[in-house]
Amino acid sequence: MVPFREWKQTIQIFTTEDYRTFHETKNGILLGISLPLEWSVQDSLIVDSRGRKVAEFSPGFVGGNAEVFDRLLAPGRVYPGPDSDIRILAKDWIQLTGRKAIRMKETAAAVGGMQRPTPLVVDRYFLSFPDHLLIVAFQYASTEEPDDDLVKRILDSATLFTK
Repeated sequence: MVPFREWKQTIQIFTTEDYRTFHETKNGILLGISLPLEWSVQDSLIVDSRGRKVAEFSPGFVGGNAEVFDRLLAPGRVYPGPDSDIRILAKDWIQLTGRKAIRMKETAAAVGGMQRPTPLVVDRYFLSFPDHLLIVAFQYASTEEPDDDLVKRILDSATLFTK
């Protein structure tokens, strides 16, 4: 089993009116999350031992709950991203320890303005907490298989701390 350690990081809170456009607030929430020992958190990114982005708090915390996103985001739908259109491939509810979450699989052909030889696949998770929703996205090349057990272990560990 992969050794883990706990990280505590203040994650930004965003507001939204349409659940497509997000606006940063001056507030944040202290999040505790367990990650593989050689991974780290850098601002809103989770990086591996080689400094490669593995995941991102994207955008972070928003008000509301996962049910709103469940109604808005339908598989097969394409929506504009900053660099490339993003296609929703699949969406399902998963059970975590103590909470439910939506897992949405999406793909984009370009990232950071660069066309990719193989599309980027993102598993975006919407975790419901009492007053907020944490959105975290794990990414991998379309030729790779995600480690669902590792991701679930990470998401299961997510804890909010009051300041």
